[in-house]
Amino acid sequence: MLYGDVLAVWRTWAPDLRGHGIDCGHHMAEEAPEQLASALSALFCARE
Repeated sequence: MLYGDVLAVWRTWAPDLRGHGIDCGHHMAEEAPEQLASALSALFCARE
């Protein structure tokens, strides 16, 4: 991954942070469109 463990950096300020990385470079939509669409769908359809 391009930026390493970004979640670890943000966890200090957002203790209920959830997510995962997408194994690609800077241009996610071009490099991993299916993975990005799946992650965004899960985010917007999540129910607590």
